[in-house]
Amino acid sequence: FGSSFESCSVPPFPFWAMRVTLCSIVASSAADVAIYKVGYPVAGECGQGSVDSAVAKYPEQFAGFKEGSCKDVGYTVADGQKTIKIPVWGKTFTIDLFKQTARVAAESGADVAIYKVGYPV
Repeated sequence: FGSSFESCSVPPFPFWAMRVTLCSIVASSAADVAIYKVGYPVAGECGQGSVDSAVAKYPEQFAGFKEGSCKDVGYTVADGQKTIKIPVWGKTFTIDLFKQTARVAAESGADVAIYKVGYPV
């Protein structure tokens, strides 16, 4: 699970006539992995972040994120960042936002704006 026990102690009181051992757990340093989700947190864009590999399964399983980067699915134009608060967990997480290029968006069937300078005049 990517954790190790740092120290253990036995409290001086009985716990329902059983001895309880308390241990503090220290997470081992696991590598971060990139995860992404298209359409989150901004519709039409791809949100990408980096999380510890030991916990990457949770946003993948419960929030629909996938391992990899937005670039892997055609979102290559950086469009800033957004900080969100993770429900239940209560921690904040900064997500990098990416857009598709106009050419990729057009090929995927998404709406794009077109214009001509000096038209119709």
